[in-house]
Amino acid sequence: MMPLSQSRENAQELNEILVTPRTQIRIGNWNVTTTYTAGKSAQVARVMNQMKIHIMGISECRWTGAGRVKLSSGETVLYSGRDDDQHMQGVAIMMNQEATKALIDWSPINERMIKARFYSKFVKVTMIHVYAPTNDADEQTKEDFYGKLQEVTEQVHNHDMLIITGDMNAKVGNLVNGLGRVMGRHGLGTVNDNGERLKEFCDFNEMVITGTVFPHKEIHKQTWVSPDGRTKNQIDHTLVNRKFRTSVLDTRAMRSADVASDHYLVRSTIRLKLKRAPAMKSTTKRFDTQKLQNHDIHRRFTIQLKNRFQVQSHRNKDKTVPRGSCDANAFTTASNEEKNRTAESKLPLAVKLCFYCKKPHDLDACPEFIKKQSVHERSLLRQNDHASATQKMVICLKIARRE
Repeated sequence: MMPLSQSRENAQELNEILVTPRTQIRIGNWNVTTTYTAGKSAQVARVMNQMKIHIMGISECRWTGAGRVKLSSGETVLYSGRDDDQHMQGVAIMMNQEATKALIDWSPINERMIKARFYSKFVKVTMIHVYAPTNDADEQTKEDFYGKLQEVTEQVHNHDMLIITGDMNAKVGNLVNGLGRVMGRHGLGTVNDNGERLKEFCDFNEMVITGTVFPHKEIHKQTWVSPDGRTKNQIDHTLVNRKFRTSVLDTRAMRSADVASDHYLVRSTIRLKLKRAPAMKSTTKRFDTQKLQNHDIHRRFTIQLKNRFQVQSHRNKDKTVPRGSCDANAFTTASNEEKNRTAESKLPLAVKLCFYCKKPHDLDACPEFIKKQSVHERSLLRQNDHASATQKMVICLKIARRE
């Protein structure tokens, strides 16, 4: 953990949970061209609050060095820039007060990459924001960027929800071509070299390009517009690891957000979706002990149990046990096993009674309950004249299945 990071204990003391199955969070992704001009950070924070965004990755912030800044409006900015005092490139993560309380640690990687991890009760969230080289950059620059991104991705905890946002400068197109696990059919334009690299990275790390999954109008897919307004592309992307794909509810461009940039704000809505754990069936056998009230059954059970304990005691005598030692656990286990064997041979298993009629069968097989339920559904079908054809068909199928 770096010196600029927040400790995990401090984050848990604040007891702020970022993502839950009942609440939604919004992740932003925006190339704002620069935040080095006066008042630009406050303008970005204002738009962030208007769009109700919890965490927003910022590309081309053009700040130098690395650090943490709290704005007068309450937002916190983590930034990572160049070390040579040149105000170029640079990335940042802006958080509202709720997300700031959930921050566990963060790491400034370089002028093109920054990572932050957030606390949650169910699953931790790791966000990596990047600013990729343009498609015209030399091959070595691209290789270095994706190599570093792969190195940072491999350091993420396996159980974390991984979100990668940024200006990828990658056009992935709308052709799946056997990569249905990586992207959807709602991309935009044609693929370029950076797009191929991005898809290969997603396929290797089991990531999904969420901007191509949801059907939207083309104006809500476009994330960049040329200065003359003629060329529009989808080059800003939000990625999520595949096992949390269903937790992403939507990803689209927000055209109303404006900070004098040639990029549109990309907003993703996330609500955690967890897999239901299978119910564990009880393996404990329940015996019908009421049968022991019968004198004959009680006598046979007692005799059988005494005989089994006598056999067990003879077996224990044959074993050489050191003097003064006593294995109480083994004796208790053997006693319970003998009792269970005797009960299985002399006592029947307890029968589960129906909740409705108190007879020995399940509720789903109770003829009286089925009859009453069918009468209720028929009356409901007659009374509800405004029910749709699908609802009526479902009720009729339930009645026919029972009869």
